[in-house]
Amino acid sequence: MKIGIFPMIAGQQGGGVETYELSLVQQLAALESPHQFHLFCLDQKTADAFGSLPENFRKQVVWPGRRIPAYFLGLPLAIRHSGVDLVHATFVPPWASPRPVVLTMHDICMHTHPELYPRRIRRRFGRLVFRRLGKMNRLVCISETTRSQTVQHFSIPRGRTSVVPLGVDERFRPASNDTIEVTLRRLGIPQDYILYAGNLRVGGKNLVRILEAFRLLLDRCQRPITLVFTGRRSWGVSELDATIERLELGSSIRYTGWLSPEDVPVMYSGARLLIFPSLCEGFGLPALEAMACGTPVVTSRLSCMPEITGNAAYLVDPLSVPEIATGMQRLLEDEDLHQSLRKKGLLHVRQYTWSRTAQETMAIYDLCGGS
Repeated sequence: MKIGIFPMIAGQQGGGVETYELSLVQQLAALESPHQFHLFCLDQKTADAFGSLPENFRKQVVWPGRRIPAYFLGLPLAIRHSGVDLVHATFVPPWASPRPVVLTMHDICMHTHPELYPRRIRRRFGRLVFRRLGKMNRLVCISETTRSQTVQHFSIPRGRTSVVPLGVDERFRPASNDTIEVTLRRLGIPQDYILYAGNLRVGGKNLVRILEAFRLLLDRCQRPITLVFTGRRSWGVSELDATIERLELGSSIRYTGWLSPEDVPVMYSGARLLIFPSLCEGFGLPALEAMACGTPVVTSRLSCMPEITGNAAYLVDPLSVPEIATGMQRLLEDEDLHQSLRKKGLLHVRQYTWSRTAQETMAIYDLCGGS
């Protein structure tokens, strides 16, 4: 069988979706499958992100090598002439495809929480994805929450969906104290800090309430602690900056920007806790990455987060600023709780591997390619 893969976000600093695309392809290559794989990349940056691959993988930069015309014009032609038996779209389905399409559904937050997203992005995503779900041969959902919501809101037959969880890369493990110290000094980060990891989007990521809870935390405990934001600045960051100024938090906030793959596990490892009280998530990968590095997590009791984190995280109401602040305070001051969640997290995260993700995805290819 010849399997086409259409990665949309790799090489674009695209957060969890980019991690998914790169890790899935890497682990599919490690399976030593007899199948042939054909990667359809909209530009050279995406192709380069995958590095070198085995002989049964081919990377094609779709004509004309610019993302928008390549998506609408070049991609359907490339699929037609490639001879693939099916196409796995990892984020957005091809505009047109003469072959069966397997689509990964990361979440439907733009549909369930439209107020959290700019109108132009909602309209574009709705046109490219939501309106076309019924035409997909199979939907691969990254959590049971995402599957249930997709089935319910779009009347998709449950039998046409599968759940394949994401994984945590082996590089996410507790770093040594020396490595943490050197990295923090290089990045200009104080040693006592709370970490937020992910793209800086004010709406769904609940960043304003995180800042308000952090202000309340500082007022409560009188502890000189820093809140560190990692990730690429996205829409709504002007509100983030305005909130920091309003709450007079400038001296207690640090931005690292986009971190190298080597620095991310170290930043997790050095943090006292990860704060991740999202309003809507399809999976919440940073929570598991932090657990793998031995860092306790304060996260939301809404959306998929209880499903993904089990009993290994401190759950809060993401709409309650005092409750978010209390969660952070508990993990700062209660050492027994801190150590308990650290141990539970290290154990819990073992079930999430990219090898498992690739194997279960490969089983879906076999199912769809044989139908």
